[in-house]
Amino acid sequence: MVTITIESSNKKISRAPGLPYNVVFPDPNTATIEDVKKLLSVKFPKLPVSRQRLTLAPTSSDGKGRAVKDSETLTSAGLDNGGTLHLKDLGAQASWTTVFLTEYAGPIIIHILVFNYFPWDVTFQRSKMQMLVVSLVILTVDCSNFASSFAYWMFLLHFIKRELETLFVHRFSHATMPALYIVRNSAHYWLLAGLMSSVSIYGPWNSHLRISGSGSRRDEDWFLWTCAGAWAACELMNLSTHLTLRSLRPVGSGKRGIPRSWIFDSLNVSCANYTTEIAGWIVVCIMTGDLWTMIYVLVAAITMTKWGLAKHARYRKEFDDYPKSRKAICPYIL
Repeated sequence: MVTITIESSNKKISRAPGLPYNVVFPDPNTATIEDVKKLLSVKFPKLPVSRQRLTLAPTSSDGKGRAVKDSETLTSAGLDNGGTLHLKDLGAQASWTTVFLTEYAGPIIIHILVFNYFPWDVTFQRSKMQMLVVSLVILTVDCSNFASSFAYWMFLLHFIKRELETLFVHRFSHATMPALYIVRNSAHYWLLAGLMSSVSIYGPWNSHLRISGSGSRRDEDWFLWTCAGAWAACELMNLSTHLTLRSLRPVGSGKRGIPRSWIFDSLNVSCANYTTEIAGWIVVCIMTGDLWTMIYVLVAAITMTKWGLAKHARYRKEFDDYPKSRKAICPYIL
């Protein structure tokens, strides 16, 4: 029989007015941190499990205690003889599924509206000076109507694929994230991948102002279909990597395994899912020559590189037999 005292980690928690509060368990070897959270959610109904963060009592000079995982038993957390856990209210939470679906819905809706329904009936003069001014203001380069149609379907199919993967493929290590992250994360997709890219690619500066017969490779069927084929290959490989990662994580767990498949092994990287996604977007940039799409891809690539390096470090720390020659995200380089 062990008694665990729950105290507020810093300031008073309005949703848990009865702290400190004691919870008792008969066997510390079977009771888990998740069991503690469930009891707290019963005692304090306004503080569900998803809003709770429990840490051990501070043991270092920085005054911070180690956060304990839901799957840890009281014994493994060092509480086999009882002790104190510090509770923090994480605030309003949203499921990862909700966040992802919201993020990816933006570009789908925006591209459909801008490509099909935006009133582009504007009369432009074709003087070189006006074309130069428009190019500088819109920050884009020549892109034919045909290339715009290809780009439209590439954007649409990519984000529809991401929505379906969110619903049927991805298994998240954490159930929720702070609800306000929806605004931050969605801004990246809705503004850069959605509004700015669509207006830049489909606008009249890419059609009415375009010099007919300019000799641009974007007029050539072979170039557009080659880009479409390369992009489709990247998207299919990306789906394959997601299925590989799904197979490593049982339902309802945060377990990780060493990702192995012909894509991970051939590229010899830890995060082939990021590598193939970036490669697909590079193809779109080459095909359209659109600067706003390039900005979106650059921001995304920097973010995925940061995530990839962190995941690579965790893999190497967690698995003694992890392939030493593997890079994080860029084959042979990074």
